[in-house]
Amino acid sequence: MQLAAQCIGESLRASDVLGRVVGEAFSVFLPSTEMNAAALVAEKTRKAIEWLTMEVAPATRIGISPSIGVARNRDGEQTLKDIQQQEDVAMYQAKRGGRNRVSCFESERLA
Repeated sequence: MQLAAQCIGESLRASDVLGRVVGEAFSVFLPSTEMNAAALVAEKTRKAIEWLTMEVAPATRIGISPSIGVARNRDGEQTLKDIQQQEDVAMYQAKRGGRNRVSCFESERLA
């Protein structure tokens, strides 16, 4: 996953913050970024990651199919936990949609 983290980091601006959440999951904070622009960053990152492979056994490599969820702070009234929950909802939507895609959290509340 170090290669994926490096790939993500290379697609970000100096003001953005990358962190590993748990296991193979990462969060990226894009300050002062609207949803459309954040989705473009996510898509750029997805395209870069899908070219990566990782070794799972000697002489056995597999591709990476990133599922990326995008959420935003609405009017500065949400907690970081709220935003991460919304991102998680969007990420699982991307996974259910076939993986290797970006999904944006659009609802005002969690379903």
